[in-house]
Amino acid sequence: MKKSAVSTQNWLEQIVEQSHIDFHDYDKFSEIEPIVSGPFGESFRAAWKSHGMTIMLKRYKGNPGTDDKSAIDKFISELELYKKVDHHLNILKFYGITQDVCSKKHFLVFEHADGGTLRRSNESISNNTKPRTRRSSSEGKSTSSSSVGISNDSLNAITEIQTTGKSKKLGTINTELSNSVFNGRRPSHSRSNSFHESMSTPPTPTSPSSNGSNKKIIENTDSVFLKELLKFFAEMLELSGDSIVMISNIKEYLHNRMREHKSTFKTLNQHKDNPQFGPIIGFFYENSIGTVQDKQAAFASYQKAADNGDPIGQYFLGKCYQNGNGVTKNVSRAMMYYKLAADSGYSLAQTRINGLSKQRRPSSVLKVSPK
Repeated sequence: MKKSAVSTQNWLEQIVEQSHIDFHDYDKFSEIEPIVSGPFGESFRAAWKSHGMTIMLKRYKGNPGTDDKSAIDKFISELELYKKVDHHLNILKFYGITQDVCSKKHFLVFEHADGGTLRRSNESISNNTKPRTRRSSSEGKSTSSSSVGISNDSLNAITEIQTTGKSKKLGTINTELSNSVFNGRRPSHSRSNSFHESMSTPPTPTSPSSNGSNKKIIENTDSVFLKELLKFFAEMLELSGDSIVMISNIKEYLHNRMREHKSTFKTLNQHKDNPQFGPIIGFFYENSIGTVQDKQAAFASYQKAADNGDPIGQYFLGKCYQNGNGVTKNVSRAMMYYKLAADSGYSLAQTRINGLSKQRRPSSVLKVSPK
């Protein structure tokens, strides 16, 4: 029997309705120009005519079909991340979704600010703004902000949804979705809850028949957890590029999955010879997550990944050389590793290159008299 396909449109209707996300007509935007293309997606600058402002459109590089559940899962995960990182000043405001009716491709609409976010500018002008509850990495308090946002220079992990048919207005919700496509996820008990609390949290095993099978279940559970943790780490880096934001959200991620910091680091460290784990192990060392801070060990982990061509490892190794973390400061080597990462399409590295180039640019040009 042929499987019944779940249309992307119905997924979007549910997402928009439950998350209170605005849908904007694509023809409201003009002067659309590409900004950057990275491993996860593309960024575009556009004029929002009705609001008299410049915004940023984000599109995922993939081309999922109308029944591609994995693409929708990724889309939901991205929205989860936007909400979690909104408390930071380096996060841009999320305005909603739009669709190019010709290509049927969806874009996410964000604030665009070349000189920093509007919220950071407002804070520098006045400290009398309305207080906002922030998440403390040490206390684990939750944020109360309802805004959704991302970092201006770093977000590339954005999902493009390709649909069929007209999408002038997102209509009614398909009530069968909650019983089918969301099967196995915990229901949302309030509008502030996320769509799903885990990207792929495995079920709790029941009544293992032997110690051998119990050990196998634990190994499989850890394998799934580590795979999802690596994915979360990479996406958070793309979303924020800010260590403070990343530390807070990684700790929250572990807390939501009832994972203790030390045991998580111990599990990660069992894979220290795998270059794929180098960046996250290095990040835990550098920021004392589940272990004492050891910048030399962090540098070594980043270098192992970088030497194996990992762009995230190259990016972090560049930061070590730029800031002198675990190694003697060397801006030239920092630029070299940033360039390697940027050549792999890593936009965060290109942002670092641009910043260092401005710092190294001479303030005046030497004039040579004609002979």
